[in-house]
Amino acid sequence: MFDDWIREFVQGPNYVVKSYPKFCTRGYAFTRKGHSKTTYDAGVSSSSGDDVYYGNIKEILEIQFPGMVGLRCVVFYCDWYDTTPDRGVKIDAFGVTSVHSRRKLQYYDPFILGSQADQVCQSIHNFFPIQLINAIYFTNICIIDMYRYVTSVTLG
Repeated sequence: MFDDWIREFVQGPNYVVKSYPKFCTRGYAFTRKGHSKTTYDAGVSSSSGDDVYYGNIKEILEIQFPGMVGLRCVVFYCDWYDTTPDRGVKIDAFGVTSVHSRRKLQYYDPFILGSQADQVCQSIHNFFPIQLINAIYFTNICIIDMYRYVTSVTLG
């Protein structure tokens, strides 16, 4: 009546999952936060309708389902930034998006599928000393295109 993979999926996943330091999907190479000292590939974004969420990958997990088919699913466990305009996210006159690195989402689902994630690059602002006091916790966000082009992010 039902295909084998549907029965295996309904039975639920194994209770043991694998954790990976790196994962490649859709042309992106993701790493978890703190894994590499030379590169920073843990920045991630995910869209839901008109909303775009930015965060960092804490863990990369592979969930396996028992059975003949061997279904596998990779999820990212993330810390998400607050995306409230002018509080957690700012867009300057040049269209560069910045997020407040100390403002995290309080109520959220920390998991996303690896196939839903887009990679972003985060860089610290360079300001004059007078402006540094107000902007010390903001980091710039740039989307990384899978073809190695960096584009600016705009919300709205």
